[in-house]
Amino acid sequence: MTRDEYDERLRALEAQLQTDIALVHAGHEARVRALGSLWQTAAPAPVPAAVPQKTARPAWSTLDDLEKALPRLPEVFDKRDIIRVLGYTPAYSTLFRALAELRKSGEIADDDGLAYRSQYRKVCRDG
Repeated sequence: MTRDEYDERLRALEAQLQTDIALVHAGHEARVRALGSLWQTAAPAPVPAAVPQKTARPAWSTLDDLEKALPRLPEVFDKRDIIRVLGYTPAYSTLFRALAELRKSGEIADDDGLAYRSQYRKVCRDG
């Protein structure tokens, strides 16, 4: 065996050692993560408080709330603005029925500012 062959084999052994060490570390980390997951699932979970049953809102109350909130909405607004101002999230169908009523009465109009999201605009009434 020549000196060059010896050095090449020594480098190969060192490289294999580094690969083996990396595999041992990866295996150890996987076992530690598995232990942590096992510990978290075995730990007693907090019992959630009883969720109160939703009570049905009175008929047309969302429309009434929306009419009262209209002055606090920006000139051009969307569903997120309405929810923020109302302080609750009405059912989808209820909200859009109320918006249809406001459009029908001329208090708001559709605004085509964004194609991907429905926007509405307050209508100024003189008088």
